[in-house]
Amino acid sequence: VLDARGSCDNAQLVSCGMDKTVIVWEVATGTPVRKFRGHAGHAGVVNCVRFNEDSSVALSGSIDGTVKCWDVKSKRQEPIQTLEESGDSVTSLDVSDHEILVGSADCRVRRYDLRNGQMLVDYVGSPVSSVSFTKDGQCLLVSATNDTIKLFDKSTGELLQEFTVSYHYPVS
Repeated sequence: VLDARGSCDNAQLVSCGMDKTVIVWEVATGTPVRKFRGHAGHAGVVNCVRFNEDSSVALSGSIDGTVKCWDVKSKRQEPIQTLEESGDSVTSLDVSDHEILVGSADCRVRRYDLRNGQMLVDYVGSPVSSVSFTKDGQCLLVSATNDTIKLFDKSTGELLQEFTVSYHYPVS
């Protein structure tokens, strides 16, 4: 298991992993209720999962460079949408009420605005390891494999702050 998230009502979990599947679990019984397979071939390891705001859709990001959107309420086994713009492994996802934030090993962060059908792309210079919206939804946090965390203003794309991880801890 590489990632897992709870639903908005805590009744379900969604997980993903090395077996190339996305599994929706019922919390009360501990049993899988849905299993999705659809990421490509041997490169289909699924790195990250999220539910949308009302937990009707599960999103998965894979080493195959795609984000797949799965309808967890229907019996449909195919994704309802596939985002194929990443040039390398999708490493991280976050979701708001109208946006999907995608981090990739191609050194880019993509933000899909579902209200107006736009995709915005920012190059961050190193493979992205994690992305998230801030709690107020005004900024983006992006961590990268070059030991940095960057805080961006979501509306302008301006870099507000950059933090560099130091492995030299002060001795007290």
